[in-house]
Amino acid sequence: MDPVEYLKQRVSKVVLNSNKVFNEGARILAHHKDWEAVLPDLVDLSWDTLVKFAVRSKMSIAGNTVKLTFISDAIGKMICRRLSLDESDYKSTLALGDLLLESFLQDEAVDIYREYEGRQAPYVVTILNMPVEVGTMLRGTTFEAPEPIRGLWSPITGEPFIKGWTDNAKFKTFLDKPFIRTLNKLRSRAFEVNTPVYEVLKENPPPDFLWLCDNDGVLFKQSILGPLPPLKRVYHKDGTKFLGKKDARLQKARSKWFEYHQVVKKAELVISEGKPFYQEVSCDYRGRFYYSETLFGYQGSDIARALFLFADGVQVTEKGLNALKQHAAACYNRSYTLRELKKLPWVSTDYVSHLESEGLDSISLDKMTIQDRIAWATAHMEQITTEWAFKLQDNAEKPYLFLAVCKELRQWKLDPDSFRSKLPTPRDASNNGWQHLAAMSKDRDAGMLVSLVPTKIQKDFYVAVAKEMIHKRPKWYADRNIPMKHIRKGIAKRGSMTRAYSAGRNRIARNMHDDCHVEGFTTKYSIGEDDCYELSGDLVDAVNHVCAGPLKTTKYLQKIAAHELDLGAIHLEWSTPSGFPVVYKAALQHEHRQRGTIKGIRDNKDGRIMHVIRVDVINKEKGTRVPCRRSFASGISPNFVHSMDAAHLANTANAFDGAFCAVHDSFATHCEDVEFLTDVAKMTFIAQYDVDNFFDTIDYLLVTNREAFEVKQPPLGTLDVNEVVDSEYFLS
Repeated sequence: MDPVEYLKQRVSKVVLNSNKVFNEGARILAHHKDWEAVLPDLVDLSWDTLVKFAVRSKMSIAGNTVKLTFISDAIGKMICRRLSLDESDYKSTLALGDLLLESFLQDEAVDIYREYEGRQAPYVVTILNMPVEVGTMLRGTTFEAPEPIRGLWSPITGEPFIKGWTDNAKFKTFLDKPFIRTLNKLRSRAFEVNTPVYEVLKENPPPDFLWLCDNDGVLFKQSILGPLPPLKRVYHKDGTKFLGKKDARLQKARSKWFEYHQVVKKAELVISEGKPFYQEVSCDYRGRFYYSETLFGYQGSDIARALFLFADGVQVTEKGLNALKQHAAACYNRSYTLRELKKLPWVSTDYVSHLESEGLDSISLDKMTIQDRIAWATAHMEQITTEWAFKLQDNAEKPYLFLAVCKELRQWKLDPDSFRSKLPTPRDASNNGWQHLAAMSKDRDAGMLVSLVPTKIQKDFYVAVAKEMIHKRPKWYADRNIPMKHIRKGIAKRGSMTRAYSAGRNRIARNMHDDCHVEGFTTKYSIGEDDCYELSGDLVDAVNHVCAGPLKTTKYLQKIAAHELDLGAIHLEWSTPSGFPVVYKAALQHEHRQRGTIKGIRDNKDGRIMHVIRVDVINKEKGTRVPCRRSFASGISPNFVHSMDAAHLANTANAFDGAFCAVHDSFATHCEDVEFLTDVAKMTFIAQYDVDNFFDTIDYLLVTNREAFEVKQPPLGTLDVNEVVDSEYFLS
């Protein structure tokens, strides 16, 4: 039974039997005068919300899975906002969320099971299939140019422009700030769907099966859709054990499949309108910008971004052509071994000596010089504009974006004089979190690793961390004969990124094991969970060694947070260089148990479940939230850094007079204007950090009583942030 029909029956029982409550969620819906008419929209919005959080899930299971209590509460809050109900009542939000999830479960669109063995283990939700007769709603897309922002609430989504805000009068005092001008610039940017890419996409969905093999080595196709049949002693093709419904590769494949179909459905709706579209944008509490449309937005995966074109185009000169070529090389991003490098006719740089000094046996295109990235595209222009422009290349790092730029280059080649490029052409920051921390501390060594300092060949931050890790236990790596590129990808990369935002050892270890499992390294190199826990400690030490200045900055921020709490602060506030008013809250929470009912859960006959939801602790005398010192200590650094990179984006967008869209630290414009945008981004970064002592700036922004603050500032390094001007790889 499809979810809408199932909900009709559940709510009808309440309406017909008003003296008896069959289901709390159904009872709440029954009180809405047009409950039957709103059910289709609620189902669409609930499914959209589920896919959004499942695809972007940060659980140890790699994608497609989300904790039941979290997603039930999220769906319930969305329904409450839609029906103008109180979303702060978690009893109501959980009841509504449970009811919608129950409708998907009855349709076998999802599975609900315990995250691990044991009666106290929390339930998780994983997507199995698309629900029957469920459409896809455009939540943040409009076909009329938005009016400039005049108040807190978006007329397109009904949501506030700053997440969590309710004070319209206070919001209006910021209407002249740079971050508001950036919001207006982003939301007024007209797009159109890249229909040639859409046609290829439509004909090439991701596979709906995995290749597995039984204990005798016989290969078979296993569908990733629907419930799994009983499978024992089954392995992936590379010999990695298949872990059933909790298998990370299975969930990753499912996640990609469902995201693809969600994006394609929304693209079809946009194409059917036959005119340019605009997307609503809002800020989180740190000032970071987010497109409101779920999955189908420029901030989506490469599947979604490949479908985006600016509605206006520009004539392509040699400068723009080179920008497109560099973009093509970055999207393809294949690696070349030492042996191959010696034979490549288009290479103009001595990578062999560089790789030997780094202990590497290969280099990827995105780590080559910009000149050689362009040379690669020039050497492969025939393939780019013929076969690669018509078919997805599975060996490309970003196959969908690579297809889009190949088609763009083909159109240019067919008619270079009249062709006008509409493709958003991006340039990405190099380890953005570390860039900001290195600039704050003036750590030149760290700055060199993350391209704040000009270098002939771009430095690889992850290799630097990996080399330090190998130094700590060389025998472990030697016994397993792991090449550097696999150490970098499976062991060093994600932990190095998240450590900039204060990720702890346990989180790093879990992510490391998941990455190794997905890549097949757990089997190939015999890497277990205990190994990852030990290696995570090495990684933390390695990052401490290569990024001493940035990490001293994070510790200094933590001491400031502790100082403010000691003085009685219940939250921290600061204003960013774009004028955004950050209010960082981290309340102490206690667990509250709330009973719920979801019929149809396997191994749960009566459908009763126990939600354990975390609720803020309130000071009864003052009526204020009680701050959590531990959360402030772990969160102040990432939140401050994110607020600074959001300010950099906002000020860059304001200073740049051209088409602009962005994904946090990746800025995109027309190919002709990429060089100018890069220069503007450098100038705004320098303006943000070119001060004698940025720790004084931090003190000014965060410390409310400087006379009582006795913590000594960290020592400053020797980095001159003006060196960014000459760095080719600050954005690349």
